[in-house]
Amino acid sequence: MALESSSDFCSLALSVNNRLFSRHKATPREHNQVIIPTLEALFREASVNLSDMDAVVYGRGPGSFTGIRIVAAVAQAISMTHDIPLHAVSSLSAMALSAPPKSHVLTLLDARLGELYWCAWQRQPDKLLPLTQEAVSTPQVLVDWLAKQAVSDWVVLGSGGVILERVWSLKGCSTDFECVPRASNLFPLMSSKTTGSPALELPIYLRTEAHWKK
Repeated sequence: MALESSSDFCSLALSVNNRLFSRHKATPREHNQVIIPTLEALFREASVNLSDMDAVVYGRGPGSFTGIRIVAAVAQAISMTHDIPLHAVSSLSAMALSAPPKSHVLTLLDARLGELYWCAWQRQPDKLLPLTQEAVSTPQVLVDWLAKQAVSDWVVLGSGGVILERVWSLKGCSTDFECVPRASNLFPLMSSKTTGSPALELPIYLRTEAHWKK
């Protein structure tokens, strides 16, 4: 089972015997109202129960503080109540899986207050390699980093691309500013290195001084 709500979308998925059942819908400020009913509908469609699940994975952010908090609470509650291993994975990495193989990818989300959540990746056919750590910064910090790279044909994904385009030319880049993390992309990102413990698989809240002042 996969849960993702770090953006304005509530995205849920079940993988049952290599069949995918999913829901992906824009629900700004309504995640807490729709997540449980949507999960129940998915279980009915797939004809399975929570007790049939062998893992839970959720998007740990960065992104909407409220959305991340809600999905983390639901995932942890399910994991602890039903003794199911829990995995937390990067929401930015889930976005990067939407890019074609053999591409260099920037995943960007609007962090408000003139800042971006961002990370750079190399998308390989069988895996995703991070080129940076996940960060929150002003667009100029990202521009300074990009100026030092040999790559010019980035695949730019996410709402933060609109902000980046104001200060850096995206000519030659492929763009999808509507891209958001999808629950179905979380499954291949689950790692055997994670603990599976709900006490340790925690969300990530990236903040700068600007956010604390706010």
